[in-house]
Amino acid sequence: ISESIPLGTLKNYADTLDTLRDPNVFFVMRGCIGGCSKIKPTIAFVQSILTINEKKRRVAEVQIDPFLFQTYGIKHVPAIAYAHGVKTANSELSEGLAKNLKAKPTATVLYGDVSLQYAIEKINVQIKSKRLTLMAKALGATSYEQ
Repeated sequence: ISESIPLGTLKNYADTLDTLRDPNVFFVMRGCIGGCSKIKPTIAFVQSILTINEKKRRVAEVQIDPFLFQTYGIKHVPAIAYAHGVKTANSELSEGLAKNLKAKPTATVLYGDVSLQYAIEKINVQIKSKRLTLMAKALGATSYEQ
């Protein structure tokens, strides 16, 4: 994600992540806003996405990991990537860090300002994943092609 993506789009993505509550589905930022020597602008940005009101917040994980962008060839945002074949040596290190990978994973990437539900359905037409089928159904998919 990036602050260049409209806030409404990011909030819609966050709503979907909140609905799914899947630990393998999360936001990724390439770096911090203004550089990582100052974290407060990034925290404020993330809070603006996750905050619904003073008492309610969306639940969505946000990672800062430039290695993922490189590994999966993400050139611009918004991008929704589905990585498969991910086998890491150390789960505490980035799955985008080459030395942490037991095998090279692959990813299907969809670019553009589309809903996460649409992206899951479109990616699943190519991948045919049971996991993605379940996610699409959880989000109320109606156009999924089996």
